[in-house]
Amino acid sequence: MSTELVSNLVDAHTVLEQRVEEEPEIPATIGFDHITTLRAVPDIPVPSSAGVSDRMQRQRRKDTRPELAIRRSLHRAGLRYRICMPVTGLRRRTIDIAFTRIRLAVFVDGCFWHGCPQHATWPKANAAWWEAKILKNRERDRETTRKLEDEGWTVVRIWEHESAEDAAARLLELVRKMRTAAAPLRLVAPPPEATRTPR
Repeated sequence: MSTELVSNLVDAHTVLEQRVEEEPEIPATIGFDHITTLRAVPDIPVPSSAGVSDRMQRQRRKDTRPELAIRRSLHRAGLRYRICMPVTGLRRRTIDIAFTRIRLAVFVDGCFWHGCPQHATWPKANAAWWEAKILKNRERDRETTRKLEDEGWTVVRIWEHESAEDAAARLLELVRKMRTAAAPLRLVAPPPEATRTPR
């Protein structure tokens, strides 16, 4: 390969690298015989530190501390329920605590991940990506609620900052009301009169 051709390829590569910084998804020649795509903005941002990366990887998707505390309180009160029940028709959506007979769906939402109006924090590192992620989570929550309500479910959302005992007490009261409303009326027949045979 001639020196002039190598020089032209290196110059072309330098120009493409500069354009990639301005426009993501530009094919750039790397080396002499293959093409790869450089991305200026990654799909998932580079973590601001190893500690942040480690903490995010340890986050639980289910069986979080607030969720477990609420479930324990409900169980102590004698209620039985299903956990992590899939939402029909919506992939990767589950009801945290489901009372199937009365169609009550309970979600325990994390303040950070679901954008709590009182306690939401907005990271400064990779701020645009996090804002889009949290707003997308909120929209998913609304979509899930609409889908369940259309199917006749009552949806309750509890923030993780709420007291587990208070949340469980509210749920216990709601479950009792819904069970009473759903129970068929029982007509009690008067007891039959005892017939005595004379002696």
